[in-house]
Amino acid sequence: MKRLAIALCLCAAGCLTPREAWQQRVTEVDLRGAPADTISLLHLDPAAVESGGPASLAQRATELERRYVEDVEVEGVVWEPLRSSVEVAEPDRHGAGADSLLFTGFAVAGWTWKYAVTGDSERLIEALRGLWILTHVAGRGVLCRAAFPSSRGDEFGWPRAWTGRDPQFVGETPAGAIPDPIHGGHLPAMRWYTRATRDQLTGVVMGLSSAWALADALTTDPALAARLRPIVAEITTDVVDHLRAHEWRIRDASGRNDTWADGVDGLLRVAVLSLARSVGMAGADREYQREFSRLVRRPHPVGFFNRYNNLNEYYAHNLRAARSYSVWLLDADPVHRGQMVEYARTHWRRWTDHHGNAWLSWLWFAMAGTPPDDEGLRALYELRWKPIRSWPSPLEGRWPPPSFGAVTFDTTPAWVLPVYLRKPAEYFSWEREPWDAGVPGEGTGRSNSTGLDFLAVYWLGRAHGFIRDR
Repeated sequence: MKRLAIALCLCAAGCLTPREAWQQRVTEVDLRGAPADTISLLHLDPAAVESGGPASLAQRATELERRYVEDVEVEGVVWEPLRSSVEVAEPDRHGAGADSLLFTGFAVAGWTWKYAVTGDSERLIEALRGLWILTHVAGRGVLCRAAFPSSRGDEFGWPRAWTGRDPQFVGETPAGAIPDPIHGGHLPAMRWYTRATRDQLTGVVMGLSSAWALADALTTDPALAARLRPIVAEITTDVVDHLRAHEWRIRDASGRNDTWADGVDGLLRVAVLSLARSVGMAGADREYQREFSRLVRRPHPVGFFNRYNNLNEYYAHNLRAARSYSVWLLDADPVHRGQMVEYARTHWRRWTDHHGNAWLSWLWFAMAGTPPDDEGLRALYELRWKPIRSWPSPLEGRWPPPSFGAVTFDTTPAWVLPVYLRKPAEYFSWEREPWDAGVPGEGTGRSNSTGLDFLAVYWLGRAHGFIRDR
C-alpha cells in the first residue's frame, strides 16, 4: 500500500509538470499582436546569455548606478522613474512611492556590499540618509512609505497623483524642523505619506542591520564605522520606542493606521529585536532570546503551507528572506545561526529553489556558507538582458502559471521563465513570480526599473565571492 501511494504521488507530480522545456512550449504560443519592443527576446540564444562574462555584469552595474543617481535617488530615497508620456525618451518624473521605504532599506544593504568590495561609501551614506528621512520627517520613529521635497512637487505628480490617498496619512513638514545628520543643518520642507506596513519595516530592518554589521566589521574604515553607528542606533531606537509605545503596531505620530498589516510579530519581531539589542537598547537582549527561542528553535509545521505563496503572493518569500538574513547577520552565535539557516530552509528556500531568483538564491548561500550552484549567476545574466524600460514581455497574457496541484507537489520550477521574459517590475524583479509574464496592458513603457534588483544582487555576489571580479 505504501509503495502504491508513492507511485500515485509520483504519477500525479509527473502529470502536473510540463512535458517540454519552455523553449519548446513557446513555439506553440500564438504571438500575433505580441509587443514589437521585446519580441526579439524570444529569439535570444540561451547560449549567448552569459556572453561577455563578469566584465559585462560590471559594465551593466556601472550604467545602472549612473541611472540610479540621475533618476531613482531623491534625498537618498528610492523612487521609481516615470515619464510624463510614453513618447518621452527618458524619465522626467517619479511614481507614487508606495514601496520607497522598503526598497530604500534594500538599497542600504546593497551599498554596504559595494563598500565591502570597493571601499566606496558614497551611495551607502546617501541611502542611510533616506532611511533617516523616512523614519523622522513625520515624527521620531514614524515610518513613512515615501517623502519628497515640497519644492519639487511637479516631479511627483503632486497633488493629482496623491488624491487617492487618505489625507489623514498625508502631511508636510516645514523646512528647518528636522535635523539632517548626514549633510548637516536641517531638511527642506517635505511632503510625506505614512500608512506603513510590515513590508516597509522589513526594508528598514534589513538596511539598518546591514549598516550595523558593516560598522562592526574589522575591515571597515574606523572613520566610516564611527559615522554609521550613531545614525543607525538613533534610527533603531526611535523606531523601536515608537513600536513599543503602540504595543508593537505600526502607527503614525497620532497613533493612527488603517491597515491590517500593521502588527509586528513572528520573524519580523525577532529581526527588530536583534537590531535593538545590537545597538544596546535596554531589555532588548532578553526579549530577543525569548522570541528567538519561541519562533526559531522549535520546528514550525506552518512552513509547509508557505509553498502556497507561489500561487499569487510570491513577495512573501522575499520578505521572509530579508528578515531571516537580518537575524542571521547580527547573531554571531553559531548555534543560533545554524537554527536560522534551518528556519530559512523550511520557510522559504525549499519553495523557491531553482526559480531563477538570484536574490533569494544568494541570500541563502550567504547564510548557509556553502558554494552556490549556478542558479543565481545565470539569473543575473538573464536580468542583464531585460530592458530597463517597462516594456511588456512578449509572452504577456500568453503564459499560464502553475496550478494549485503543481504548487502542492512542488513542481513549480518547471514553469519558470528566463528573467528577461518575465513581466516588468519597477522596483524589484525578484519579488515577482518567476513564471509571470504579465497581463495585457501591464507594461506600458512609461516607467523604468530602479535597477536595484540588479545592483543589490551584483554587489551581494561580489561581496561573497559568487561573481569573479573579471
